Amino acid sequence: MDNEKTDSNLTAVEEIINDKIDLGGTENTSNPELIANKDVHILSSGNALRIEELYGITAAEDTRIIILVGPTKCGKTTIETTIYQLFHNNIVGDFFFAGSKTIQAYESRLFNTRIESKRDIPMTPRTSQGEREIFLHLRVYNGKTAKYMNLFFADLSGEEFENNRADTNSMKKNLDFIKCADYVIAVFDGELISKKKTRNSTYSSIAMTLKTMSEAGLFSSKTTLQTIISKYDIVSKRINALDDEPEDIAAFINDIKTRLEQLICQPILNYNIAAMPPNGNADCRMGYGLQEIMESWCIRKQTRNFSSYVVTVPRLNSEFNKLQRKLLGDADE
Repeated sequence: MDNEKTDSNLTAVEEIINDKIDLGGTENTSNPELIANKDVHILSSGNALRIEELYGITAAEDTRIIILVGPTKCGKTTIETTIYQLFHNNIVGDFFFAGSKTIQAYESRLFNTRIESKRDIPMTPRTSQGEREIFLHLRVYNGKTAKYMNLFFADLSGEEFENNRADTNSMKKNLDFIKCADYVIAVFDGELISKKKTRNSTYSSIAMTLKTMSEAGLFSSKTTLQTIISKYDIVSKRINALDDEPEDIAAFINDIKTRLEQLICQPILNYNIAAMPPNGNADCRMGYGLQEIMESWCIRKQTRNFSSYVVTVPRLNSEFNKLQRKLLGDADE
């Protein structure tokens, strides 16, 4: 009997060596013979995953699906990959790195931030439009609660949102998987917010995207909305400048939350993030703000009731405000 088992193991090894079994292929997970064979272990390729490949983990362990929304170059991929990179140096708060099925995807995105790339300035490559393998996976262990949590980040290109933001049907057809998200996070480019001429247009483009997503029914009852001010090292530097403009920047950032809550009719939490600021920035080190937002995903699941959230509109008498109230559906006067 032992000889038969040994021969079986040797045959399995030969099949692997001769490429008769593709350990990285998703087709093996649906092969009942391979699943039934306890001597065969399906290894992950390390590449980004498709939405249908998430089920095996989401069904077995606690999981958060996170989708960052924003235009090109606002820092979405940098935020997602810097969280992974922080674990190279140390634990993050109470969180320990507990594995990833997409290490190859992380490393390829981070190459240009490493010394080996010989770049003078670290850079995260832009995400290609139309990719279907978009999910980055990170598993963490909370040493305080002794619990594991899986985080899936949808690494979407800014063009995906820009091309669909004005069309409800297009948004629903092309980005329907957003309904699976636990967190939808609007990323506002801090560099653009710090400039007066690009401030309002930056808000308007994201506000239109979120409004279209809401009308397309992509926000489910479990969806929590958050906002991120990315590149906060630039914003912080401008706020601390000795002129009158910083007051306008701080007021605008505070106003983003209020305006989006009135638009989407949901409460929103904001986080200031500087994922990868230049070296020598004393105010914002690498990963600034990321621990706090990770805790919100893994520990402090925001609770809210869609139906009980009421938008309060000031009762002012100007014709402009009367029109605003009518557009919001309050046309009693």
